[in-house]
Amino acid sequence: MAKKENILTYQQLTEKAEDILKKLEDENLPLDEAKKLYDEGIATLKEMDERLKALSEEVSDEVVNE
Repeated sequence: MAKKENILTYQQLTEKAEDILKKLEDENLPLDEAKKLYDEGIATLKEMDERLKALSEEVSDEVVNE
């Protein structure tokens, strides 16, 4: 059976990034957990960046084709 991907909206990605940042601000956060959160945050930001680039290209293509 194929695994169904859970695709978040851009707003949900933004909220996830903010949540990760809040957790990373905890001075008592264990180093291992901080590293996991950091990696997750970087992956989230990369996904957001990819979506913005794709949207920018899509908008540019539509403007050029008009």
